[in-house]
Amino acid sequence: MKFKRLPRFLACFRVHDAQKTTDIFDVGQQETRLLRKVHVGFDPDAKAVARAIAPYLRRHVLYHRLYKLKILQY
Repeated sequence: MKFKRLPRFLACFRVHDAQKTTDIFDVGQQETRLLRKVHVGFDPDAKAVARAIAPYLRRHVLYHRLYKLKILQY
């Protein structure tokens, strides 16, 4: 997996009690595993996801602070 920072807001979703991943948790989990296998090639565990996200999160925090200080602009 490789995460990349995009300088724009792309989408959002609402969290509510009737959504499939909340209401029918098992179905949501199965669909999540299937999507990961299709798009990533395997179903990574939580530690693998955390390792993949860590560099992105560090850069994100740095870029966000630079942007707030008006040092970085898009």
